[in-house]
Amino acid sequence: MDPIIETLLYICGIITSVAAAAAIVIKVAKKAIKSVTEETITKTISDSQKVLNEQIQTLNSQLQEYMKKQDESDERIRRSLLASTRDRINQAHDYYMNKEYIGAHSLFIIEELYASYKELGGNSFIDRQMEDIRDLEVVSAETALK
Repeated sequence: MDPIIETLLYICGIITSVAAAAAIVIKVAKKAIKSVTEETITKTISDSQKVLNEQIQTLNSQLQEYMKKQDESDERIRRSLLASTRDRINQAHDYYMNKEYIGAHSLFIIEELYASYKELGGNSFIDRQMEDIRDLEVVSAETALK
């Protein structure tokens, strides 16, 4: 065989061997890169999920604390409104019992206060006073001015 052809065949053989080796190295490198990438992504997702869960737990705790404080505040406001309404009806009772009559508009307002008092959980303390007020003579604004 011709030495040139042998040399060409030898070079082609070397090129083929190098190409095959390169293909094997690339295949191994792809597997390694894929494995490392999947592990990294899985770890990143797992870490992110842990951080997110911790943040959700923190926010949930803060929300529960806020709701507890809001409930306590609402209860203080309810008790205050109840006491104020009770006091106002009591004052109206004393005032109109001394006058021995009540205006229609005043009676309407006191009835509204009484309804609110009951809705807020007011007890029967005011019930008797409301009965007294309802028993008064109801006069119009024109009659009261005379």
